[in-house]
Amino acid sequence: MSKIANRAALRSVRFRKEDREPRAASVYPYGKAPAGLRRYDSTGHMAAQVMKNPTHDVASDDRERFNTQEKVAPFDGYVAYFWRLEGDVSRKVVIHLPDAHLSRLYIGRREERHYQLGDDELVPCETWQQSGVSWSGVRVSQRVR
Repeated sequence: MSKIANRAALRSVRFRKEDREPRAASVYPYGKAPAGLRRYDSTGHMAAQVMKNPTHDVASDDRERFNTQEKVAPFDGYVAYFWRLEGDVSRKVVIHLPDAHLSRLYIGRREERHYQLGDDELVPCETWQQSGVSWSGVRVSQRVR
């Protein structure tokens, strides 16, 4: 766990979610090259922001003039959260204990995520249910230098 915490800042480079049905294609909810940053500290806390890249087009540079779709699209293409972490290195599992999440989905839950850790990459892998579909996801982050 300390190896993860010592990685002060990680840049999001890929997030892919896959329908676990064999015939389904991959989905990239934040584009194939998302913009984002995760920060880990030595006390076991993490904060993250990830957004779609490229962002959605808007007709005006004045936020007050955005139509409904222009207001909704950024929310659909952005996530922010922070939480405490615990780790079980023997199982290669990090446990997320959410303090806050943009859409409140994970608040109060204990989320176990398997991970792969390289010299410059952190790759948490997870599975979940959404709208009756089983998904698996991979978030790849690289150390910021």
